[in-house]
Amino acid sequence: AEPSAEPSLKPTPKPLAPEETAEPSPSPTRKPTADPTARPTPAPTRCEDRTEPPAPALIGARITDDLGRVRLEFDARSDLGVAGVRGLEAGSTFHCADAFTGFQEETCRFVNARTVDATLSSTSVLRVDDAISVRRDALAAEGFCGPLNPAGQNLLLMEPDDAQALRISTGGSREVGQCRNLVLPAQAAAGGGGRALTWAWETNARSRAFKDFVEAFDGSRLEVPEALVKTVEGTTVTISVAGTNWLGDTATASASVAVEDAPIPEVFVQGDSSVIGSRDQPFVLVSEASKTVCGETLAADQLSLTYTWTVAGTAGGASKTYDNQFAASSKTRFYLPSYEADPGFEGTARVCVEDVNGLTACSGVVQVSIPQSLLVAVIDGGDRTIGGGFASTVDVVADGGASYDPDYETDQQPVLSYAWAVRPAGGGAEVATSTAERPTFTLVPGTYAAQLVVRDATDSSRPASLPTFVVLDVIAADVPDVSLVCEAVAPAATKPFVCEGIVDDGGAGASYEFELAEGELIGGATLQERALTDVGPSPVVAGAPVFLKVTADSLAPGGSYAFALVSQGGRAEVRAVANVAPTGGSVLSTPPGGAGWRQLFELRQEFWVDAELPLSFGFSTRAAGEDEVWLLGYVPSPTATDVIIGGPNAYTVYGFAADALDAWSRAEIAVTIDEAAGPPPSPQNISGWLAESQAKGDLEGLLADMREGLAALAATDGRRRLTGDACARGCGPHGRCVGGDRFTGAPCEDGPTCALACVCSNNTFGEACGYDADAWAERSEIQTTFYATLDEVVAGQLPEPSSNAGQGATLRALAGADAGLLDDPSLARATLATARSIADAATAVGSFEDTPLRVASSLSAAANGNGLNATDGDALAEAVDAVANAALRDAVDGEAPAVIDTDDGLAITGRRVAAIAADGAAIVFNRTRATLGEACAGSGSVEISVSVFGGGYPRGGAPLSAEFRPVSDATRFVAAVDAPDVAGRSWAKAGRGGQAC
Repeated sequence: AEPSAEPSLKPTPKPLAPEETAEPSPSPTRKPTADPTARPTPAPTRCEDRTEPPAPALIGARITDDLGRVRLEFDARSDLGVAGVRGLEAGSTFHCADAFTGFQEETCRFVNARTVDATLSSTSVLRVDDAISVRRDALAAEGFCGPLNPAGQNLLLMEPDDAQALRISTGGSREVGQCRNLVLPAQAAAGGGGRALTWAWETNARSRAFKDFVEAFDGSRLEVPEALVKTVEGTTVTISVAGTNWLGDTATASASVAVEDAPIPEVFVQGDSSVIGSRDQPFVLVSEASKTVCGETLAADQLSLTYTWTVAGTAGGASKTYDNQFAASSKTRFYLPSYEADPGFEGTARVCVEDVNGLTACSGVVQVSIPQSLLVAVIDGGDRTIGGGFASTVDVVADGGASYDPDYETDQQPVLSYAWAVRPAGGGAEVATSTAERPTFTLVPGTYAAQLVVRDATDSSRPASLPTFVVLDVIAADVPDVSLVCEAVAPAATKPFVCEGIVDDGGAGASYEFELAEGELIGGATLQERALTDVGPSPVVAGAPVFLKVTADSLAPGGSYAFALVSQGGRAEVRAVANVAPTGGSVLSTPPGGAGWRQLFELRQEFWVDAELPLSFGFSTRAAGEDEVWLLGYVPSPTATDVIIGGPNAYTVYGFAADALDAWSRAEIAVTIDEAAGPPPSPQNISGWLAESQAKGDLEGLLADMREGLAALAATDGRRRLTGDACARGCGPHGRCVGGDRFTGAPCEDGPTCALACVCSNNTFGEACGYDADAWAERSEIQTTFYATLDEVVAGQLPEPSSNAGQGATLRALAGADAGLLDDPSLARATLATARSIADAATAVGSFEDTPLRVASSLSAAANGNGLNATDGDALAEAVDAVANAALRDAVDGEAPAVIDTDDGLAITGRRVAAIAADGAAIVFNRTRATLGEACAGSGSVEISVSVFGGGYPRGGAPLSAEFRPVSDATRFVAAVDAPDVAGRSWAKAGRGGQAC
């Protein structure tokens, strides 16, 4: 669906469990005064004058339901300090063993002053009924002055309330050909608890040697050697595995594998053998295939495989079959867009491959389901304070119109029926009911709990929604009408948190303010310190929404929070519990290192635990001193094979795990790839790499081939170098160019002026004029191939933030490969076109924060070269406009941009990009300088710095006039004219047609 101009603030489609939506306590909110004053700050009390409360005592120690943590509860608030380090902050971590007995290497974190979470790992040895106590002198009461706690009383570690059930799945191919090992990896799809399981394997194979090998194996990844596989050729063997977790729960899984007597391809579907999707998300299955002809190295054309997917089953009693809607020619993935699958679908999926010789193989059957979602009841506005003057009764309007069915798009929502009930908050009989979407209740002053349940009015068989509650605090006073809604009731702590409010003060000129009413932000920060928007006090603008946006990593995972919008006694409050990201995981590399170019690795993640399943996995890498690069986007499988990390260098490899509510964590491992003997690969070798990945349909491999190929070309010593460096390299301390021989001594203002003044001569080309004509032609040809290949990847990969990130990193590497390449008009224009394609995809599906920056850096490189001219002005502006739209996708009204300056001179912000373009105006980019010509001040040329602009982005503002440039609302820009420093900047809008600049 097209993204809307405004942020979507519907609650998450996955509502909380019933027990988590219990009726609120009788007095959940304070009654504010009609004219609130600033909160007083009490003077501190001297320690000698204080009566010290006892140190907090441990009253609970229980394993969480996902088996990944131990939650420790105290009977009083602590001072967030441990073992001599006093006064830490919410979210602070420490070694559990410093404060508690029973722990070893585990890490603890203060969720709040009364709660600590201990994260278990694969090496933890804690068991149910183990003794846990607080160590002597480890904790103190809040406001600590006096003695620390004595040694605490032992508590026995309690089992989970409702432990996640253990579920085992097996991967690998279901058909094996000659000269191949039989590989079956087993894993805990749920309920593993972050520790290694104990495994037991069985098989019905008739070969005694095969059977003995399988049944003697006790690991998680069964690999039967080729010699033993040969003993069961021509048969189908069934292999079963049982896994037992550290709580003693056991689950089983089995696989039937056909062993062929020919060298067939192998294919399997990554991830679990049972896949559960959601109708409001794209449904994706990922396959992995390979082919070996008994050790023979195959040519690229022999690696080509044709993929055929079959996804069929039933929904609503009718047969359903779905065709793959993934446009890539390789068809390695099965893809259905959001809302394409039918709700309630139950069926199977498998993929078959055929090679160029007509040999075929199929994966095992994967069970697929798209459960019908629960309806979501939404009461707009949150917990509210409503004033009615001094009348004996008050009319209170409740609004359930935002309730929805997650299985349908906004314009296809079913007709809902509504059931309201209002009771006193302390309990008792109903005082009002309604079946209207937006009822009005007449209430006497008091505190009430309003409940809403919605049903599908056209389908009586659909279950009703879970009940939703809000608190209505009705007071006898005149106060503004305030409402607040936040985007999630279980927000991911690793993502920004957004709320939208409305204040109706009847034109009285009131002010509003956001408050953190409950909970503690990471690092003890205030709401103002963590907010990207104005938290007030600020004047109310009639009819205009107000936004609160809190930065990512502000909420402590597992912490309970209440955010309030207040205005002159009017109040609305929304509660949320920060989702806990997956914990306890690790990432492994096989082999652990390598040597030379184009090394292939298997990367595997294990031991992650989380309550919100299923998990999805991704991998990235960072070379020493370079940007992080995505290797593989979020996929169902924790294992990635035939991964290219990079050329010779030291790397940190990251494994990411994300839960169903988008909270993510990462683990890391160091991988070193050493130099190999001999020269780096030539352009011909690199072209061979690309051909092989293209034949296999390995789009991620194509990106890695290009990045590694660029590194190999940069390392080659095959350039013909001139005796002297023909280009001046920088501006010296006295305003003269230094470092080369051509322009040394010339007056200058900055280093780029010196560098760009260089013009290669003597039939030399490229960076520092270091290529001869033949080498330059070869280099330009491979660069052209790279751009064409990247366009193939952009068109073929699924549009998702992780794939956009990999494409953006590759484009940045291409555009920055060698100064001079982008003097070629075809390559400079290819940069604009590819940048726009990546940015358009990022606008549609969202992007990681640094993706627009990398694409903008590529545009800057193109603009700084000599390949563009005045006719490219519109294309450049439109490409920059696309980048701006991508960066603006999740912005809210009034959000302050985070300033980012790229290393190659284009100053941008995280929320918009400066673009300079004008009809008929010569566009000459000179690093961070630009000549606007007739576009500015009507005639002549005015030189300005393309610089950072300030303030918040005005969403939904007045449309730009037809005369205003650049091309759309996203690229309104403000330039700093003759700005020696931030304090001295004069701001103005750029225009055209004689308007002032």
